[in-house]
Amino acid sequence: AAFVTQLVCFMVIGEFLTYWWHRLEHGSRFVFKKVHYLHHRVQSPLTIWTNFVVHPVEGLMVMLCLYVPPLVFGAHPMIVVAYAVANTTAMVITHSGYDMAFYPRWLLPAASGHELHHSEKRPTNLSVVMTYGDKLFGTYKKPVAAPAPVAS
Repeated sequence: AAFVTQLVCFMVIGEFLTYWWHRLEHGSRFVFKKVHYLHHRVQSPLTIWTNFVVHPVEGLMVMLCLYVPPLVFGAHPMIVVAYAVANTTAMVITHSGYDMAFYPRWLLPAASGHELHHSEKRPTNLSVVMTYGDKLFGTYKKPVAAPAPVAS
């Protein structure tokens, strides 16, 4: 029970910090032009590799947002590993270009929502770890149509 509780707590904290970093990337013309522009040069449709196309400063900031809290709170190494797997999986699926039937879109960001984020000028669907950041801070926009599901 403690393992799951800590994992969920770090996911919530990681979402909060990465949401606000991502919002700064879109809210500051300087940060967008000097750092985040590289990630948005990727054209739709997104792929699983889109998540990894980032400026080194962005990569560092996301890693700090995600992994400083577990280290500061002295998380057990296995919690950090599970947390890293969960975050990486969520971010890759969010950038995959496909809404997967089994994926809990009520909790984790859908690919179609983040596809919308990459195609609009107004910053929407900034969340990449969980969905609560967008819903709580008013940047959530429901996608009109989802991309085709993954072929079996």
